[in-house]
Amino acid sequence: MDSIGWTDREPSAVLGKTAIDLLFAWTEIQFSSGGSVICEMNFHARLDPPRFASLGSRFPCRFVQVHCSAPNSLLIERYRERAMSRERHPGHFDGSIEVQDSFANSLVRGVWAPLNMPGRLFRIDPLKLDYTRFMTDVASAISGNGQDTDRATDSFDPI
Repeated sequence: MDSIGWTDREPSAVLGKTAIDLLFAWTEIQFSSGGSVICEMNFHARLDPPRFASLGSRFPCRFVQVHCSAPNSLLIERYRERAMSRERHPGHFDGSIEVQDSFANSLVRGVWAPLNMPGRLFRIDPLKLDYTRFMTDVASAISGNGQDTDRATDSFDPI
């Protein structure tokens, strides 16, 4: 944000969208060169599945989705605490009540729910996770061993 600049929420949102576009462009470059990639971000449940579908139709790939979550009330509390701690860059503007309320509303509406797309889906609460088992199962899913059905769901702990 510092190298490009930001003054209010609108340029910050444009930078965020540009970052997402770059992530998908880089993923396409990796796939086109025969590489593999791990994409990490808060994917949008409605906007991003078509982008993954496009990649899946053009490149041989296997999608493995890890959806980290916790109860909404806890996520909202953590978000507000982090926003008020001033540890995040001020260009996120998440110190404002308006942005915090927007986050809470988006969370409740399911904006960041698991993506509806082919592949293995792991739903996890990172605070309750058996990491050894989880990493073994994710490695198996990536390699294509074991359960390999569309939208197979593994919940490691209730969330």
